[in-house]
Amino acid sequence: MNPDDRIDFEDLPSDQMLFVNRCCDQFEETWQRDGAASLSMFLDSLECSDARTHLILQRELSVLDAQYRKSLGVEVSIKDYSAWCKSLTKADLDEITRAVSQTTNVADRLHEGQRVGDYVIEMCIGRGGMGQVYRARHELMGRKVAIKVLLQQTSQDPQARRRFEREVQSVAAMSHPNVLTAFDARDADGMLCLVTEWIDGQTLADRVRETGSLSVTEAIDLCDQAASGLQYAHESGFIHRDVKPSNLLVDAAGNLKVLDLGLAKLRQNLDGAVPSDRPHDDVLTKSHHIMGTAEFLSPEQARFPDQVDVQSDIYSLGCTLFFLITGNPPYCGDSPLDTVLSHIESETPSLARSNEDAPVPAALVDLVQSMMAKDPADRPRSMTEVRLRFAELQNHSPSPLAMPPTPVSRKRVRQGIAIATCIAGILLVVAASISSSKPTQPTATSNGLIFNGQTSYAMVPDFEVPIPGQSMIEVVVTPRAGRLPCNVVTWTGDTSLVLFIMQGRKWGIATLGNGKSALEVTVDEMAMDETCLVAARWIGDDLELWINGKKAETQPIAYPLFPNDPMLCFGGTPAGMLPDEQGTRFFRGTIHSLRLSKHPLPDPAVYRSGLDSQPSTLALFEMRAGQDNTTTDATDHRWTASLFDTRWAD
Repeated sequence: MNPDDRIDFEDLPSDQMLFVNRCCDQFEETWQRDGAASLSMFLDSLECSDARTHLILQRELSVLDAQYRKSLGVEVSIKDYSAWCKSLTKADLDEITRAVSQTTNVADRLHEGQRVGDYVIEMCIGRGGMGQVYRARHELMGRKVAIKVLLQQTSQDPQARRRFEREVQSVAAMSHPNVLTAFDARDADGMLCLVTEWIDGQTLADRVRETGSLSVTEAIDLCDQAASGLQYAHESGFIHRDVKPSNLLVDAAGNLKVLDLGLAKLRQNLDGAVPSDRPHDDVLTKSHHIMGTAEFLSPEQARFPDQVDVQSDIYSLGCTLFFLITGNPPYCGDSPLDTVLSHIESETPSLARSNEDAPVPAALVDLVQSMMAKDPADRPRSMTEVRLRFAELQNHSPSPLAMPPTPVSRKRVRQGIAIATCIAGILLVVAASISSSKPTQPTATSNGLIFNGQTSYAMVPDFEVPIPGQSMIEVVVTPRAGRLPCNVVTWTGDTSLVLFIMQGRKWGIATLGNGKSALEVTVDEMAMDETCLVAARWIGDDLELWINGKKAETQPIAYPLFPNDPMLCFGGTPAGMLPDEQGTRFFRGTIHSLRLSKHPLPDPAVYRSGLDSQPSTLALFEMRAGQDNTTTDATDHRWTASLFDTRWAD
């Protein structure tokens, strides 16, 4: 055949393109289901009368077959393809050869105990379109990391290799609490490996698969964290290109990390792809294939893969939010191509109609609809705008956005985080006032310190007060909707006591004593926008939470705490106190007063006026206005708290 007469996939009519893609999907599914497939038998089973389409089928299926054979350790002979597919040209056979050379062989994968630079492989934890992912540890420091094998063999072109190095350096330079940190890249026997931080957690795809759809409140919080990481990436010059639930990882404390940032572009630059484990996962990045995942792919990315921008990531995040709330992607066809065409041609589904069993706020329906608009010009202009819309939903809803999901005790925990980190959701506490026969909510007064939920906190750096065997935190607060988990009071040292709120708006108490950590959270959801009095009391092995003078029903959760420097913080914690990946857990709302007590403990206060100074009082902050950037406690100790980005209530 004259090279000028070569027929390519793009030259086929649209119906034939669809037919070829469906055949390729079926062939891949056979390999993935059975671990083997016969190319010649599969070709014979197809009913295809068009010679051009049959030629393209032979070419595409041969490449797929060769990749799966190499990936699974099955012998590959280029001569076999000449016999099975007699219409293949030398150029076609060369393409098969390249595909084989760029595919990871089972025998070439890393194994337990193998060293990659300073890291020792512990186990393989997954495999997908980008290759294998392993858990490893640093040989000297003992730190756990994740190692992702990107490609078994890199291009021999030095420029291509240099592009890879530049991209990895750019990704590794990024630092944000909601972006997985990349440490470096290594070459292990021809395999390019990306070394990242290790997060003991669960992807949102797995989360929904195991427990079902999320509450609106939690879905918004998680997508807001994702938007924060993506906003940082966009400002750093990166477009993710593959935003989806399986690329969003959340740990036991509810902190979310965006995975694989920059790797989509790396994969394009390296001109290689590894067959995916799932038929609807990553689509191969060959000249006519689409970079991304069909269920979450923007229309413009499907048409022009090389011309994606911020708007494409916004669209994919909108699809992800839709999935988290409904449990299903917005579009799902019989094949990836059918799904992609739905993104382009079908009417945008309504979140309200897709989730009729659980009412969704109209403002959220409108936001998701705009994020998933067909025309990029009709979407929010940036992730900053998306986050502002999320904040409006969180802050101005007249009632809780949704009932919280049934609490689940999480046992997957990180080993080696500083205490305030482990304070898995550490929170905000409240104050209450009640009648003599029945407690009633305390009345908010003019004094109080307002925390913005983003940068505000108060700190007593010299609070070197050992936490006694019996101790209590009492706080009068007016909580507002904000990101969870968040800290209200963090009292740390070798022994620690923390008052926090976790996902689902649950009050919690966390303690560390004699190397043993314990956490309890309320069964019932807390009230927002109402001033209340909350007490966290620790007596021996008993952890108690009291709301407005009444003992609350609680349940334990698992999470480890670790010793930290002696310090007292409320409303949040300084950036240096927690590891970067854990954030600072800022509280949004007003703290009106705070009391810390030791043995002999008084009964938990019922009225706000009950928070007075007693012999057992270690500190009492009344938050009276007019003290500028500090507030001083009312006891003889005269502890002074420095205030950061707070303001006094009017």
